[in-house]
Amino acid sequence: QYLSLPIPAICVMAYETPERRHRGKRRLLDGEPETPVKCQRVTVAEPTEPTDPLKCPKKATQAEVLLDQGVSAGDSYPLVGREKECDVLDDFLKSCFGEPGQPREGSCLYLSGGPGTGKTSSARGAARAWRAQFPSTRVVEINCMEQLQPSSVAGFYLRLIEVCNLATGTVARPSVTAKSPLSSLMSAAASSLQRLGSPVILIIDEVDQLVKKPSQCGENSLDNLCDLVLQPEAPALAILMIANAVDLLIRACKQGQDKCASLLFEPYSAEQLRSIVKAQFAAAGEEGQLAEKALGRAGIELSIRRVAKHSGDCRHIVRLCEDGFAEAARQKDAEGGAQDTKKRVLQSDNDPLAEVKHFPTGHQILLGTLSQSEKQDVTFTDLFQRYKAMLSRLKQPAASKPQANAAISAMEQRGLLHLRKRRASKGGNPDQVVELVVSRKSLQEVLCEASPLLKHCLS
Repeated sequence: QYLSLPIPAICVMAYETPERRHRGKRRLLDGEPETPVKCQRVTVAEPTEPTDPLKCPKKATQAEVLLDQGVSAGDSYPLVGREKECDVLDDFLKSCFGEPGQPREGSCLYLSGGPGTGKTSSARGAARAWRAQFPSTRVVEINCMEQLQPSSVAGFYLRLIEVCNLATGTVARPSVTAKSPLSSLMSAAASSLQRLGSPVILIIDEVDQLVKKPSQCGENSLDNLCDLVLQPEAPALAILMIANAVDLLIRACKQGQDKCASLLFEPYSAEQLRSIVKAQFAAAGEEGQLAEKALGRAGIELSIRRVAKHSGDCRHIVRLCEDGFAEAARQKDAEGGAQDTKKRVLQSDNDPLAEVKHFPTGHQILLGTLSQSEKQDVTFTDLFQRYKAMLSRLKQPAASKPQANAAISAMEQRGLLHLRKRRASKGGNPDQVVELVVSRKSLQEVLCEASPLLKHCLS
């Protein structure tokens, strides 16, 4: 009767199970006669998919999706004004992965420089260009300011394992936790990268967030990130670490240049900023000509010189170009033209306002306080006093000066603010000046949409 079972079912004759065996032994000990176990029929389905994790289909990581979707005229590589730095990145990847058929040796490179100097964009561009030549290359990017529990090297490795498991379809619970030895975390992360594929480009942005006190970093030393390439389980690996601090590698890495090379991104010069503006308008064609006309050459030149003198942050110039596109779109709409250009500006990935809705409530309230200033810039002392009053008015927890400073620094890196020092008067202490880079009206509109709490205060 069992021969009539449909394939692929398999018949298993289960005469005895561990539970029945245990009950039979207990009856014998109690002096009871053992009863025979009836024959049962159990069907087991044959496996239809390979169980080897290396053979399971792999998904694209979030970094790979963004790289593949970000290819456009404005994302040309090498970056305008960063040709030398991009050449160094290309040579670094070639040294890590070698030519086809040659042995591969992993390595680390630390990218440093002020905000808006093109560090992250250059790293992503180099990864995209390498993937264009070698499509099997995997790319993983982790920002250490986001989704790390805890914010340490151990938390970074846990996040790396999670990202790799999502891409490989691994559903098993990780064998390590934040309290596991760092060697175990490192080995597990290397194994996860190996399952992901080879070679791998690992971009670690805001890496300075892992090192709270460089003089007492201990397990949070950057050595523990550089050692990942030395793990036996690791694939061919190129690690790009990014932060603003120029001397972080010296303070937080005991062996310094022996384990990790460094590449400094200088602030953009006026000539480089002019090249960026020219490239932005040239890539947009007729829309670029209208935007340049709307801004005026004199206004563009004045903005370029001001940015080059104070910070060299190219994000201000990119924002200026987008304002030009917006103004050209408004003029075109007023004449009855289409709104395609306006949509292009509002949906731009470079718009710092697009991230405001994801900010913590405290950051949004601080931005709302700054947007209510009569001037575009305000001293930190004045801003902090009005920030505390706003928190009290909205019945939110009070904030300290270090917390406000950290929030301002984070938003400066997002391209919303600009910090500069003001000269102190005789006998006085120097104070910082916080300058709002984006339009106050646009910021208030975004805040009202993102936070119902602020809608009543700003409307």
